[in-house]
Amino acid sequence: MIQVILGIILLIIGGEIAITTSEKISKKFGISNLTIGLSLIAIMTSLPEIFTNIASGIEKEANIALGNVYGSNSSNALLIGGIALLFGVHEKKYKKISNYLAIIAPIILYFFCSDSRITQSESIILILIYIFFSKTLFPSKKTKNKKSTTLETKSLTYILLSVFLLWTGGNMAVEGAISFSEKFGWSDVFSGLILGFGTSLPELTVTFAAIKKKNLDMVSGNLIGSNIINPLIAMPFVTITGNMDVAIKNGNEMALAAIAGTFIYILGTIQKKNIKKIIGLISISLFVLLILNQS
Repeated sequence: MIQVILGIILLIIGGEIAITTSEKISKKFGISNLTIGLSLIAIMTSLPEIFTNIASGIEKEANIALGNVYGSNSSNALLIGGIALLFGVHEKKYKKISNYLAIIAPIILYFFCSDSRITQSESIILILIYIFFSKTLFPSKKTKNKKSTTLETKSLTYILLSVFLLWTGGNMAVEGAISFSEKFGWSDVFSGLILGFGTSLPELTVTFAAIKKKNLDMVSGNLIGSNIINPLIAMPFVTITGNMDVAIKNGNEMALAAIAGTFIYILGTIQKKNIKKIIGLISISLFVLLILNQS
């Protein structure tokens, strides 16, 4: 238990450093708040999932990796999304492809894992889908922003520090989750769900920080961006040592929660203020039920 807690603490610290640094870098290059959320912030807050899944691949624990992806997406959509809706986050009238992909990506992952196996070739397909998506985030026209494009040594140092903390924390959390699940007889998928919630804490931190700054574009961008990166980037890394067997049937409810939760969040963003709050409360309640049911 102590190992899991220490691992998650390192993940949170590393995520915090990554988030703060990425905000400064993105502002320096004049990127919009929504794009910051969808790209740099989403990537930085998803690093815990990515490094955790790399560790899971090395440990041959694909079920924990799958649970981590769907658990993180469920936490993002139902819990963090519910909180965001309570504060009135809204949908922008552009970059619709991100909303569609946030729902489609976990469905594609589920389809790939339906034969109880995920291969390296399938992982390459997932990564290629994300590369195609990333090209839609930035305008093709040259920016008029004449700010310096030189990355400061201080920023680079913080990035490297965050990578170290996230890697170390990911290893500790996975090893602790495996030991914990064996001790209490929990399934690897449920352990992954709990780990997924832990690795979603950076997203939760960003959400509260952005709400405090009344930067709701970043909230939505970070949430949607993370839910795209988790299945398309984090999960493929589990095959780093080769094709992996996964027990997708044990995670059916989590997969459904991740997909339906994202749909509920996107639907909630286009509603009126009072309806948003009701949907937000329902979303949070569904997350609590998911945790209780999986335990």
